[in-house]
Amino acid sequence: MAAADTVPSPPPLESLVQVLVRDGVNHLTTGLRKLRESPPHILIGTPQALFVVWQENPAVLQLSHLSSVVVDEVDYLIETIPKKDPERSFHKAFIKAKKKILAHPGVTRELLDVIYTQRKDINERRNDESSVTRHRRHSGLLDEHGSPQLVMSSATLRSHLEHYLFSESGWLNKDNLLKVKGTMKTGVVETTGTSDRGGTDGFEASGITHSVLLVSDTGIENVAGAIPSRSNTEQHQPIDAETLFANPTKSGVAEIDEESTAKYSKTVSPFNPNAIEAIATAFALDVPKVALLVLPSSSPIQRAVYDLREMGVDAHSLDLFKVNKGASYLVPGTGAGEDSPTLLVSTLATTRGLDLPELTHVFILGIPGGPKVTGRTVDTYLHIAGRVGRFGRGGKVITVLEKNEDTEAGPATDSSKMGRILDAIGTRAVRFEYFD
Repeated sequence: MAAADTVPSPPPLESLVQVLVRDGVNHLTTGLRKLRESPPHILIGTPQALFVVWQENPAVLQLSHLSSVVVDEVDYLIETIPKKDPERSFHKAFIKAKKKILAHPGVTRELLDVIYTQRKDINERRNDESSVTRHRRHSGLLDEHGSPQLVMSSATLRSHLEHYLFSESGWLNKDNLLKVKGTMKTGVVETTGTSDRGGTDGFEASGITHSVLLVSDTGIENVAGAIPSRSNTEQHQPIDAETLFANPTKSGVAEIDEESTAKYSKTVSPFNPNAIEAIATAFALDVPKVALLVLPSSSPIQRAVYDLREMGVDAHSLDLFKVNKGASYLVPGTGAGEDSPTLLVSTLATTRGLDLPELTHVFILGIPGGPKVTGRTVDTYLHIAGRVGRFGRGGKVITVLEKNEDTEAGPATDSSKMGRILDAIGTRAVRFEYFD
């Protein structure tokens, strides 16, 4: 007992780790005060919050004393432009976009430029160094001031971003550079099976299926060419109209508060009611516990929650700081029971890197990342789809689109754009068996 009494008390948590995010003005009041009074061993923050604090009081971040800097989701935080052929008509657009980035590089770039100023200077000098100097440096005969270790990670890394990080940024010490890449051909899972359009795909082989539902005033249907699910042994009958347009209520549905009713009940929703109905119905029919709905970035989340609750769905805006809005699902075996499945509603910005062990379904409304299909669009879809199937788990990704018809002279439809996205990741649409 005497020995136990001499064990020192653990240090306060704030001296070990702190979190800094833009939260009104709190990051410049209470957040800044905590950093001054008890500098943490580890500081976790968003680039925007860190940059604002650095502008307000650079010394409080102690950038000169850093030993390691970790940048997660680097493809999202550091924008680069794909290189374009000078002979093509869109080369001018590339030059314009590049000038825009140079004029407004983004806060992550600016922070890394500040932290790695000396490294950038060293790399610049190395461009003109002689072979003798290079030999002496590689032999350890030259003593250069070290920089903090820099760790950057992302599930996707386009070639133009990789080129910028390794060749142009100047942040990296090329004499001590380690690249770690997975064996995954698609960016999410390793593909297996045949690679032609008639075969299987790696996503389903690993337990992830991708479905595309087209909605209209006449009903809900699978995209043309969708294949039967190999893992689905249960045969579902196509749902009839009466069931389809019934209110898919379940026990435990969250009530609609008076404020939302007053705000939304007499206004027209910006969401296609057929799309909301499709999501609500698919959720009611197939989700055992928790699902995620990802909306376009500018969408009003609270309005979507209201519309879904009107249809009997236990919907909540995603907030990992609140138990009933996502926090309870961060640990396996917690959260609502099977009698009350929950649909968490969010946008892409709040879902990247999210790991909800109980998550089985991800619904996507519209083409992710905007109307045009680019490499960034494909990456966006991969990041959303990657919320399921994590660490060997399976799941379903269901994209809901408005049905429209292809014309020879007209623009590509959303369904054809989704086909291009699925082609790019090496998979095919799988039938969602409840619908035609």
